[in-house]
Amino acid sequence: MPQLDCQALRPLYKCLPILTVALLMSVTARAAALNWHQQVHSELLAQWPEVDDLSLSEIDLPGDSACRDERVTQVSIGKRPLSPRVAARLEQSCGNGEHRTITKWLSVQARGDVWVAARDLPVGITLTPDLLVKRRVDLLQVVAPVRDETPLQGLETALAIQGGVIVTKSMLRRTPDVRVGQEVIVTVRVNRVHLSTKAISQNSAMVGEKVLVSAISSGAEFHAIVTGPGSAEARL
Repeated sequence: MPQLDCQALRPLYKCLPILTVALLMSVTARAAALNWHQQVHSELLAQWPEVDDLSLSEIDLPGDSACRDERVTQVSIGKRPLSPRVAARLEQSCGNGEHRTITKWLSVQARGDVWVAARDLPVGITLTPDLLVKRRVDLLQVVAPVRDETPLQGLETALAIQGGVIVTKSMLRRTPDVRVGQEVIVTVRVNRVHLSTKAISQNSAMVGEKVLVSAISSGAEFHAIVTGPGSAEARL
């Protein structure tokens, strides 16, 4: 068996403490970076509940290098809308006792589930779950999408939507409580006398809005206030 030359290894023994310290410093710096990345990630997810899948990558910019032996003591990002870049302000404590504040820029990739038209949808169709399918998309490329948890009851299409198109809030409107051409039960109040009559609405309206109706019996037109689906009230 060959003999180990301890004399040749002696310089390495002298370097071991230095190598150990350098390794610990590197591990500590990586842990600090990981911690503040995790903190920013958590804060952004809390601010952006519409995001299901968030990934961040640091953008190296001139002048934002950290001090040596850094230790991040505080991170702040502030309130911000969903955006492709975010800035994180880092309060640092350096190994030489120096304290400094730097800004780190992060690139954002945010994905989430949205509703997509399962087929061509005409104007005025009431939304039901079978008319929509979920798709995970890059949320930074979509303006005000209708999210998976968005209540769809009482909504209809405000314009024609092609199949496969992401449904956004601007494409929808509340379903009218009274539609144009619909038969409406109108309660007519004259002083203390209440009369009910059937009429045809001449326009669409929501509860609390004014609708022009035409009495079926006489053809007389008058305005009434919508009180519920298919019902209205008029004071004469």
